[in-house]
Amino acid sequence: MRYQCLAMVMPLTLMACSMADDLPATNKAIDQFHQMIDAGHFEQIYEGSAADLKGVSSKADFIKLLDVVHRKLGPFKTGKTGGWNNNYSPAGHFMTVGYSATYTRGTADEQFYYRTDDGKAKLAGYHVNSNALIYN
Repeated sequence: MRYQCLAMVMPLTLMACSMADDLPATNKAIDQFHQMIDAGHFEQIYEGSAADLKGVSSKADFIKLLDVVHRKLGPFKTGKTGGWNNNYSPAGHFMTVGYSATYTRGTADEQFYYRTDDGKAKLAGYHVNSNALIYN
C-alpha cells in the first residue's frame, strides 16, 4: 500500500516541478512573438510554429492575420499574463495563456497555445480579439 501511494505521488511531484518551469518559458516565447511581429518576421513565426498551427492555418492566411494585427494595432508596447493552463494529455504537452496586450493604437486580448517539447515552446495556436482590428 505504501508503495502504491508513492507511485501515485511521484508523477504529480515531477509534473509540479515542470509546471514551475513551463510558464516562464512560455512567457519568454510570447515576448519573442511580439518582437518578431514588430520586426515584420511573420513568415519566421509561421515556420517556427508547431504542426498543430500549420494543420489549421495556411502560411498565407496566418501571415495575413499577423500583418493585420501589426498594421491596425501598431507596435507592441506592453502586456501581462492573465490566466493560464498547463495541460498534459496523450496528444502532448500544451500551455494555454491568456494575455492582455497594449499596442500603440489599441489594446487586445490574446490567447496563445504553445506545444512544449523538450523544454521548447512552439506556437500551436493564436487568437486575438480587439475592437481596434474592426474600427481602425
